[in-house]
Amino acid sequence: MSNTSNYLKVYNDLFMIYGYGLSAKIHSNHAFKIIISTEPISVLQGHKIIKSKALIIKPNTIHELKSCNCLCAWIFIDPETDIGQHIHGLFNNVTVLKFENVITNKLINFLIYSLENHFTEGEIKNAVVQTLLHRDMSNSYDLIIDRRIEKVLNYIKWSTNFDVKFAELLNLCSLSESRLIHLFKKEIGITIRQYVLWCRIKKALHGMTTNKNIKSSAKEAGFTDAAHFNRTFVSMFGINPSILLK
Repeated sequence: MSNTSNYLKVYNDLFMIYGYGLSAKIHSNHAFKIIISTEPISVLQGHKIIKSKALIIKPNTIHELKSCNCLCAWIFIDPETDIGQHIHGLFNNVTVLKFENVITNKLINFLIYSLENHFTEGEIKNAVVQTLLHRDMSNSYDLIIDRRIEKVLNYIKWSTNFDVKFAELLNLCSLSESRLIHLFKKEIGITIRQYVLWCRIKKALHGMTTNKNIKSSAKEAGFTDAAHFNRTFVSMFGINPSILLK
């Protein structure tokens, strides 16, 4: 792999950005972000700086990333997936979790192996389960989502271009408007509108891996234009989507 290229891999339950010297402006997104790097990278949260070769960032955490010109990977896992709900149990009162040396070394070895052997989604999931979840989690708990909100999530995810009418959601969950707005934010951590944008971004990423065109991918995902997509992408990932097509 060239040290000037960045790559995007999109699967069913996760996606991955990898390359050399990956840094990101201030951003936040609705995913657990596992960061693996062959050299220490810096996560900046306000005036707080955390350095590590392997760490995980909680969903909806505002941060930026600084890295040197080294091999790095960002793995994004939705918190509502089975793995995401288990990963939730790793966190107590922190938003950024550093891994101990044994786990860090396993993740780095997996990263190098994956790039050399064309990793699959199953291999990534196995690596996450084996390295992250086989820990002492006796004092942790999995994420449990209110069933009414889970119905809303599934309805949004399977809607055409995620063009969802609020009245349809109210009928689906049998909640008042104010109660749905409050409960959704409480359970998911972001607003309904923000979740819709997140779903659209993920669909656009799928398109980008096949047709290599940002404008058409953004349109198919329901964005009004490429500029709207670019602004949303930067706010969620801290990088311009065009660097993933180089």
